[in-house]
Amino acid sequence: AIDAGGNTTCALLDDGAVACWGAGGYGQLGNNTTANTNTPQDVASFPGNKGAISIAVGSRHACVLLTDQNMSCWGNNLFSQLGDTTTNNSTTPVLVQPMNGTAKPVALTLNNLHTCALLDDGNAACWGLGSYGALGIGLPESSSPVEVAVVPSSIADIDAGVWHTCAVLNNGSVACWGENRELQVGSPSPRAEPT
Repeated sequence: AIDAGGNTTCALLDDGAVACWGAGGYGQLGNNTTANTNTPQDVASFPGNKGAISIAVGSRHACVLLTDQNMSCWGNNLFSQLGDTTTNNSTTPVLVQPMNGTAKPVALTLNNLHTCALLDDGNAACWGLGSYGALGIGLPESSSPVEVAVVPSSIADIDAGVWHTCAVLNNGSVACWGENRELQVGSPSPRAEPT
């Protein structure tokens, strides 16, 4: 698998490792440096020495799902988008704060300053900067995953924009929340929660 975001590209390898290249100024290459590179660099070991099963790359951070159903992220963390309860950038993978309850992440999406996970119970959780309501949790910022407010149906897929987030629901409809100056949430008025 491969994903690209901002000025960085990362590839998931068949042994569960990840390699990244491009811009590294915020540590988003995960190789314990902040240097740019035009060749793939091995991302440092994941917490618990677990392997990755999926990868998502944002503007200046990247995240993986691990084989033990935990999540790990690295790179820019100015607004807690790494989910480790700090605001410290990290040049190596850190463990995302575990979710409350029994729901487990099955997919990740990230963009500029927020990160969201699709959960196996049909809900989603988001963290990072929630300007304009992009987190869908009624908070302007969260340093760890918080479940999105109730949506009309369980979520089948989720994707993060710069300041908004949209989900495909299992009933065939779409729910969006966040910044709406150009009507990108599909509603005539701003929405800070799923609709």
